[in-house]
Order: sequence, then C-alpha cells, then structure tokens
Amino acid sequence: MKDKELEKDIRAVLKQLDKLPMAIGVTPKGKVVTKEKRTQSALRASAKKFISPMQRNVRDGKKKHYRYRKSDNQKITYYPGNLRKSNKVMKFKKAHPLAIFVGPKGYRGKSTSFGTGNKADGYYAPFVHDGTENHTPNPFVEKGFNSAKNEVLKDLKRRVENIFRYYAKQKGLGKI
Repeated sequence: MKDKELEKDIRAVLKQLDKLPMAIGVTPKGKVVTKEKRTQSALRASAKKFISPMQRNVRDGKKKHYRYRKSDNQKITYYPGNLRKSNKVMKFKKAHPLAIFVGPKGYRGKSTSFGTGNKADGYYAPFVHDGTENHTPNPFVEKGFNSAKNEVLKDLKRRVENIFRYYAKQKGLGKI
C-alpha cells in the first residue's frame, strides 16, 4: 500500500515543519501552543478524509452474523453496516507522536450487539479485506486510500501552511 511519491511529499512537508521551533505561540489565555500539538491536530483532520472513501468501498452484508466470546461463550451479533461504521482515525500510545492510523477499530467494551446505534466493531475486517477460503477479498482500505490520497495530501499541505501563518502572526513576521 506504500506509494513512493506520497511518501516523498509527506517527507517534504515534515522537513518544512522541522524549521519551526517547538513552541510556536501562546493562546489568549496564556497557554503555550506547541508545534507537535498543532501538527497532530492537522494530521487527524486530514486523515478523516480517508474514512468516507473507505466506507464507500465496504460491501454491507444482508444478514446478521454471529460469533462467540471466548471468555464467557456469549453470543455476539453483528448487523449489516457494522464494518462501515467501524472505520475511524486512531492514535496509539506507543506509536510515534505524529503517527495517525485509519481503519476499522475494534470495540473494547462488553457489548453483544454491533451495527446498531453508535456501537461498531471491526473484528472481522481482515476477513473481508483479505478474504477467506470461502469469500473473495475486498481490499476496501487500499481502494479508499488510493482514491483519497491526493485530496488528503493537498488538505495536509494547506493545514501545515496555516501552522506557519499562525507562527508568523504570533511573532509579527507579516503575511506568509
């Protein structure tokens, strides 16, 4: 799923960000605005643009599916539309501070019904994405990534420019 041109463009954007100091401004209430927090915010906002194309490429099932929880052998129900709802932007604690992940998110609660209301569980996403011996693969993540990557990169560049504008405004450097 790697795209060399996209990686090159992202590295160029990150090189620009390296030129900024860690503290890039102060809020009206006196809090320090850091480059890392503003960049994380820009990355998350841009990454959200991947979700809609991914959701469009998921084929919804037509019937309920079930599995049984290992710990207490409880029946868990998955309704049509669950996988579509489970696509989220995620940040993991142990990952690099500027790493953002987009894909199906698993549910960590004790619910037994998914695809209704706000609850969604991407438990079976690998089976749909990569296929099984009985089902053909549907690489919805790759399709969504490929269809949205240029738009997301443009959006990210615009957001990084806004970080530079914010810094210039804070330091009184004029327009950038």
